[in-house]
Amino acid sequence: MRKLILFFLGIIGLQHIAISQYTEPTKKKDPYQNTHVFTYHPDTIYAHRFRADVTDSTKRRFWKAAGTFALLEALPQVYDRYIAKQDYAKISFKTIGDHFKFSSWTWDDDGFTENQFGHPYHGNLFFNAFRNNGYSYWESVPAAFLGSYIWETYAENQKPAPNDLINTTLGGFTLGEMTYRIAHKIINPHKKGKKRFFREAFATMINPVMGFSRLTDGQWGKYYDQPEYTDPAFVTGSLDVGLRRFNTNSNNALESGKNDFFIRAALNYVDSTASLKTPFREFYVRAELSNDDSAKINNVSVYGSLAAWDIGGDENSIQRLMITVNYDMFHNVAFYYGGQGLNVNWQTHHYLRKADISGILGIGGIALAAIPDDYLHYGEFRRYDYASGGSVVANGSLNLDKKFFASVVYRGAYLKTINGLKESSYFLNTYYVDAGYRIWKDLSINAEYANYSLHGMFKNYPDYVKKYPMLRVFVRYLIHQ
Repeated sequence: MRKLILFFLGIIGLQHIAISQYTEPTKKKDPYQNTHVFTYHPDTIYAHRFRADVTDSTKRRFWKAAGTFALLEALPQVYDRYIAKQDYAKISFKTIGDHFKFSSWTWDDDGFTENQFGHPYHGNLFFNAFRNNGYSYWESVPAAFLGSYIWETYAENQKPAPNDLINTTLGGFTLGEMTYRIAHKIINPHKKGKKRFFREAFATMINPVMGFSRLTDGQWGKYYDQPEYTDPAFVTGSLDVGLRRFNTNSNNALESGKNDFFIRAALNYVDSTASLKTPFREFYVRAELSNDDSAKINNVSVYGSLAAWDIGGDENSIQRLMITVNYDMFHNVAFYYGGQGLNVNWQTHHYLRKADISGILGIGGIALAAIPDDYLHYGEFRRYDYASGGSVVANGSLNLDKKFFASVVYRGAYLKTINGLKESSYFLNTYYVDAGYRIWKDLSINAEYANYSLHGMFKNYPDYVKKYPMLRVFVRYLIHQ
């Protein structure tokens, strides 16, 4: 047991080092309605049982949560200071005292991946220290902020950075709730033996804090036959494997382009038993990996519902207003971008006799985004501006007779630099069109064309417009319950 506990502590302590598809129409008001609805008994719910929407009767274990939180602060710092022997980890009472001064805060020059993925991932661990110990989504949100603030003021001798505080907080409660729900969905308390062990191990890879909490609670591998121990959410997804071709020198992806192998996974999660006001009652997550020279993780995107309201519809359609929190990180040879914010979306879904049509139209704000800037040399590693602004999103999809499906997606943003090259701003436009044909059971062949366009506007430098076309051909495997 001691070795297992140390193993999970190691996963948590070293985390900072490694830094649409077919769905069968259900003729229900919710397109992902789960027909297996279980009855919950709030007075018997404890932290180790899955219930995303906790109640006043849920047992909150403050000291367990606070202890886990403290480990997440201490272990990385101890590793950096005494094992990796990093200069920035050599703290003193003087550095800590200086960092409590407001004048000490300054924007840092860390690399893109560390700032846009590493810090949000660390915030997700802080968030889950409380989320996995009986606290609700909103009750766990402050942990992401407090964890980042303590780290910035205590754990390093470098000046605390506002961009780290923002990225860790916003990314923390976005990635945190996503990993919390996916990990609990993976665990099936009705399974035993090797299958259960591998489910627990995989869930721990997704959410190390949850694995540590379950291990120390004695819940790892424990069997239950009561239905209230099961996550009732309905999950659909896809796994894409294929080739992509892109060009950074022209608007033609086929002309003098470069080829890459890629793997992309996407997942839709909907808990139709929960109230529309439940945070992350439904969310979408996408991740892409490739043999790209710039980064192995090319994309992580998470869009989660914070609250929603039905504004129309019938048994064959949905009309819904939804507020979402959004996290995006793109990084490949052609293009990189990272941003976090909120959107207000109008969602529509129609079920016809032989077709399924859906669409989303939304507007929102981007709290903080990292935008590549050819003119900026900010410190040793940073070649991007930090900006804020507004965004718009529109997409539509068609599923025809369970065989042919197509989608169109557009996302645009106007961003004004708040740190970096002064008096600069950007228009960012992205769109893609894809189509696929189902050839056998849940297998389809697909083609996709995408284009990323960045228009940089500067007072003291020439403006530029960069376009990054990309063509994908791939096989898709559809995943559904």
